[in-house]
Amino acid sequence: MPQNPILERATTGILVACALAITVMTGLRELKGGPPDPMPAMQPPVRLSADLWARVVAAGEALGDTAGSVRIVTFSDFECPACKYWALTALPALREQYPGKLRVTFRHWPLPQHKFAPASAQASLCASRQARFEAFHDVLYRGQDSIGLIAFGEYAERAGVPDLGRFDRCMQAREDSARISSDVKLITELDGKGTPVVVIDGVLFHHQPTGKQLDSIIVSALKGPRGTP
Repeated sequence: MPQNPILERATTGILVACALAITVMTGLRELKGGPPDPMPAMQPPVRLSADLWARVVAAGEALGDTAGSVRIVTFSDFECPACKYWALTALPALREQYPGKLRVTFRHWPLPQHKFAPASAQASLCASRQARFEAFHDVLYRGQDSIGLIAFGEYAERAGVPDLGRFDRCMQAREDSARISSDVKLITELDGKGTPVVVIDGVLFHHQPTGKQLDSIIVSALKGPRGTP
């Protein structure tokens, strides 16, 4: 299968974004007088056990086609720049390259250093209760720079959530906090290294996979029997 140049540029962009974020954080620590954090080592993908993979696909919010044969699960944070790039650039390119073949699920991993990430996750699930998760997901990532500056109800309105009063009540009651906690518990058990964590056909990538890796694992999955990561 030929490489999709849009997808290759997208995944390269995510790696650059991650590297830039690490560089900025390192510089800030040096300015504060502390030692810089070491650059995390790239780790190979990991084949999950059948039990773990079953737990990964057992929950989450659908993005797009739900009939595809290749399962992709991402654990993401709405304030994470690399997650934004994956959600709005890499993933759409992947879906374009394999139309009708992918079944994508979103699970939550709000990072503790992101002040509004837990509330963003809750807001997305309140939108999901009115069948507007994907629209809210896209609107929130597009407006990532404004998270914390405008009300989540405004994002909900932009996403076409029909009953904004119900949305506000859901937010106040924190109705889905247990679901978010369950996602975080699972990705912690899976030893996630940083957002987004991408799991394709039971293969977990601790770091954003390249376009070549994505093509390889998807083509392998489409052929049937699982190969090695």
